[in-house]
Amino acid sequence: MIIVGRGGGSIEDLWAFNEEKVARAIFRCPVPVISAVGHEIDFTISDFVADIRASTPSVAAEILVEKEQSFEERIGNLEKRLVHFLRYFLQERRHQVVSLTQHRAFQNMRVKLLNLEQKVDELETRAFDFIKNIRRKVSEEKSQAALLEEKVKSSLKGILQQFFFRWESLSAQLHSLSPLNILKKGYTVCWKDGGERLARGIHDVRREDEVTVSFYRGEFVSVVKSIDSKRRVESRIKES
Repeated sequence: MIIVGRGGGSIEDLWAFNEEKVARAIFRCPVPVISAVGHEIDFTISDFVADIRASTPSVAAEILVEKEQSFEERIGNLEKRLVHFLRYFLQERRHQVVSLTQHRAFQNMRVKLLNLEQKVDELETRAFDFIKNIRRKVSEEKSQAALLEEKVKSSLKGILQQFFFRWESLSAQLHSLSPLNILKKGYTVCWKDGGERLARGIHDVRREDEVTVSFYRGEFVSVVKSIDSKRRVESRIKES
């Protein structure tokens, strides 16, 4: 870490820190730079191009001598909060997917839903891999802990947004696959063989067959008394 600064003085005394050459040198510096020029009320161009601005040189010194442990604890707390949030978020979404796969109307789409569940697991793995990388960076770059903390906050915000957008996309896919959306509109699903096999057309049904008719909520069992394979739904809708 480099401290660029001086104590208080007149504007002429501090003007060197407004020079373009100095500002560009600070901006290009590969080592983190703290700008500590003048008193708290003084501002120079160096303050805006440095990694950190300290109100006074003594404050800059305090930033450098602050215990590394305090930075590690703050980053550790962020990490724990992220882990807790991700586990809760992903467990809740996984539970929703599993609950949907157990619904009768989803049996024929089970494979697609399980694929979506697998994608959620992959997101979880990526999240914890990201946290491992953060922990490794903390151990390798302790001298830049203050700057790293800001980067961690920004990175965590970004990855959480990615997870949220990805989950929204998966939820939209799941929603589009759901036959429950159709059932909510008043349609039904007809099952044969004690509710084990879906009747996909009139050719799947015979007289005296016992069928189960499922609504969005609830179902009933009936016996087929007659079959009209030529009648279309459109005609019945017009009559009603």
